[in-house]
Amino acid sequence: MSYLDFTTMPSKTLTKEERIICWNYRDLYLRCIESYKNPEEADKKCQDRFDEFSQKCPPYWVKHFIRSYKIEKFKEAQRVTQNAQNQNPQKVAKLFDEVEKKNR
Repeated sequence: MSYLDFTTMPSKTLTKEERIICWNYRDLYLRCIESYKNPEEADKKCQDRFDEFSQKCPPYWVKHFIRSYKIEKFKEAQRVTQNAQNQNPQKVAKLFDEVEKKNR
């Protein structure tokens, strides 16, 4: 993904309509990256969506949304790992398969 300057703040506050547009482009981008298993492939295939998303939203919103998405994915992986530790080993593979299917 391209480098963004997160130190500058926009000169105006977004209107309700602009916020809704931003959120819609965020959702389109996140759905696109979730449709690929491989993060590198997702970055390449979803670059256009990211560009649209970053044009419609302030840079610090883009940073926040991406950081929040990554945190949620990390928490989900932690829950799966914790559940796997509490289950018998035969169920571990099944749990990971379920998460993988969910993330497609």
